[in-house]
Amino acid sequence: MKSKKIFNSMEYYASKEAFEVYKRIYESSSFINEFDLDNPLTWDERNGKDTPKDAVVRYNAYLKNDSTLVEKIGKEFKVSGDCLFNFNSKKTSILKELIKQDYAAAERVISKLEKCSEMHHSEKNIVLLPATGGMNNLKGKLWFDASSNVCGPDGQWHIALDRPDTLVYCLDRYYKYGDELVLACSTKTNYGCIKKFLDIAGDVYAFCKEFLLLDRDAVDILIKSGGKPINDIESLEFYVDAALNYWENYR
Repeated sequence: MKSKKIFNSMEYYASKEAFEVYKRIYESSSFINEFDLDNPLTWDERNGKDTPKDAVVRYNAYLKNDSTLVEKIGKEFKVSGDCLFNFNSKKTSILKELIKQDYAAAERVISKLEKCSEMHHSEKNIVLLPATGGMNNLKGKLWFDASSNVCGPDGQWHIALDRPDTLVYCLDRYYKYGDELVLACSTKTNYGCIKKFLDIAGDVYAFCKEFLLLDRDAVDILIKSGGKPINDIESLEFYVDAALNYWENYR
């Protein structure tokens, strides 16, 4: 498994360099190309303000002026980049604690986990997500309580593992049951916009095809795992296998 480019900065997935990757991988997506990927802007640039000296710089792609979506969700609706599977050093250390429970499988799973860690800053591990409505932030704030229920950005969200499969699980529940946990990072101002956007996307499979570049079978795998906590070596291996499969077969 190889990646053509490795990014080093903290916000690499929302950099101008990353948008060159997005232009390539989303080239055939008419839905994503409603956004101006050729001219990414920071919030400050969009609003004619100076960027604070020590600010973290994040670029967004706003809807094109002639997009048919402007009438439906507004011209300020934007998407931005995110890392998909988070295997940074902090998350990897937490996951390695589970491996100590099963010495027989430890060597195999540690090897897979180390491969995932190597891919963390890879161009194969970055995607676009709606920034309006905070979906790019929600993924990192979904956590499981003691009863294995998925919870939103309150309470103990600092223990969240930033899992894309749990985001996909929440999207599936929105489309099937109207569960609005997936809208938990929206505000009064943009709640209606992100809800309308999701409804335009159609269903979880269409959303994941456009944004995550996944087919139906891969989405079903993520839905299955995303509603469960990673609390033993078996669930950990299932999760890292899903990540490795994504990089190998979908990017």
